[in-house]
Amino acid sequence: MISISTLYSIDILAFTIFILPVSIGIISFQMGIRAAWLCVLLFVFVLFLLSAGRYRQGSWQKMLV
Repeated sequence: MISISTLYSIDILAFTIFILPVSIGIISFQMGIRAAWLCVLLFVFVLFLLSAGRYRQGSWQKMLV
């Protein structure tokens, strides 16, 4: 089960790095498909960094499944 803090961080990241920049870019700046995909790439990379940081903390080892 995903912890609440991870869920909130994914939600905040999705809005600030993915949805908001792509929407503003397409509507206001006539951003192309490459820039939109760059935002997707940035979102996945930052999500990876957060997940790797959480993995390195080691709190997952104490969870009961």
